Amino acid sequence: MWLYYLLKTISTIVSWLPYKLIVKIGKGMGHLYYHIAKKQRIRAEETIKERLGYSDKQAHDVIKSLFIKLGITFMEIMYMPALNKDNIRGLLLTGRKCFGIL
Repeated sequence: MWLYYLLKTISTIVSWLPYKLIVKIGKGMGHLYYHIAKKQRIRAEETIKERLGYSDKQAHDVIKSLFIKLGITFMEIMYMPALNKDNIRGLLLTGRKCFGIL
């Protein structure tokens, strides 16, 4: 039960921050988790090389990108209480620009 309240508190604090800052924090968290989760990172790199035939550099780049996007996704989930029908359209366009989709 304490974990729920901890995450709810974090989510409330995060929802007060601007979206661009959320993305930057998420990228930082992704980089941090990439270095902390060494066992999972090595397993993922070995799997992608074995199954998809990627080179060491390709596997490294793909998995690092995955960890960074995972950090961003976590922060976006924590940001969800701040979303409403008035601001979500602008955030979707901002998010696409952040990832180079537009």
